[in-house]
Amino acid sequence: MDRLKSITIKGFKKFQSFNMNFNEHLNILVGENESGKSTLLEAIKVVLNQQYRTTDKSILAELFNRDDIKKFQLNPSIKTLPFIQINLKLELDSKHKNTEFFYGQLDKNTEGFGIVFDCKFDEELGYGLESEIEAGKVPYEYYSLSWKTYAGNTYQTIKRPFGFLFIDTSNVDTHSSFNYYNKTLFINSYDDSMRTAAKTALEMDLRTHLLN
Repeated sequence: MDRLKSITIKGFKKFQSFNMNFNEHLNILVGENESGKSTLLEAIKVVLNQQYRTTDKSILAELFNRDDIKKFQLNPSIKTLPFIQINLKLELDSKHKNTEFFYGQLDKNTEGFGIVFDCKFDEELGYGLESEIEAGKVPYEYYSLSWKTYAGNTYQTIKRPFGFLFIDTSNVDTHSSFNYYNKTLFINSYDDSMRTAAKTALEMDLRTHLLN
C-alpha cells in the first residue's frame, strides 16, 4: 500500500521542529484553531505538489518560522539565517513503476522511500552579501528551493508517487480543489454520452431558472 509514513518539519510557519508518524489507513487531525493542522497539510502539499516552486521568493517572509527569524535578528550571520526543511518519508510497493526513483539512504539513520524539500540561502549565488546579512537583512531573493528524493534524484510532480488532493472547503470558487475533486469524480464515473447528457440537462435547468 502506497502511503505517507512520516513527516519531519523544520522552520516552516508554526513548526520550528516537528515530527509525526502517520497511521496506515486513517489519520484525523484534532486541535484548536491556529494549532497547526492546516500548516501540516500545507507542508505535505509543499513536498508532493511542489507548492511555491514558481512563486516570487518574497513569500518566504511568511513561510519562515517566526522564532527562527527572531534568533537571526538577535545574532545575524549566514549561519543563523532561517531555513526550511520538510522530510516526507513514504511507504511504497517496490513492485510499482518508478519506486526506485524514491529509494535511497538519506543519512546514516534514514533509509527507504522519501522526498525532501529544502529552502535555504544559496551561499554561491549570494556571495558578497555578508555585510547586508550581518546588518540583519534576510536576502530572500538569494534562497534556493529544491526537491530531492532519497535516491538523490530531482523530484518533479510528473513522477508523483501517488495521488494527492488538497481540499480547502473554505474556498468554493471554480478553481478550488473541492470543485476539482468533484470534476474528477464526474469524469471518472461516467462515459462521454452520460457526461454530455448531464451537462445538457444542467444547461436546460439553468435556462429555465433564468426565464422564471
